[in-house]
Order: sequence, then C-alpha cells, then structure tokens
Amino acid sequence: MHGLGNGLSFPSLNIAAVGGLPDEQQGLASGLITSSIQIGAGIGVALPASLMATGGPGLDGYRLAFLVAGGFSLLGATLASIGLRARVGHEPQARA
Repeated sequence: MHGLGNGLSFPSLNIAAVGGLPDEQQGLASGLITSSIQIGAGIGVALPASLMATGGPGLDGYRLAFLVAGGFSLLGATLASIGLRARVGHEPQARA
C-alpha cells in the first residue's frame, strides 16, 4: 500500500512543486525533487533496518523501527501540511 500511495502521489508532488517556476527551471527542480525522493527512500530503508538489528530481542527491534518510521511519517505529513497551508492564496506571478 505504501508503494502504491507513493507512486500515485509523486506526479502530483512534481506538478505542485514546479508549477510556479519558469519553464527553463522546471526540469532542474523536478530532478532535484526526484533525487531527494530517492535519497530519502534509501535512508528510509537503511535506518529502520539498522534499528531492527540493534533494537533488542524478539519483536522489540521491529517495534522500535516501526515507531521511528511512523514518527518520520507524521513529521513529513506535518511539514507538508504547513508548506501547503502557506501556499494557499498564493497566486503565481504572470509570465511576461
């Protein structure tokens, strides 16, 4: 489910992020967004895996890893909400 949600949300994320930029900067911005997503995904796999390995016996490592991953998801949702709220009412400048 997580992969499906990510796959469906990334095109909208790119459109929202580059929509207000001049045409000549949209490719660069899209590339930076994609790179950030890929780096974040790599860290998002490595960190919980290391927490699972060092978190203790039995299910304790899994519990710690999923709590940390859930915390980062909540942080990301909060930051996205704040960022989107700041853009409400913001009109892109007219292109000359």
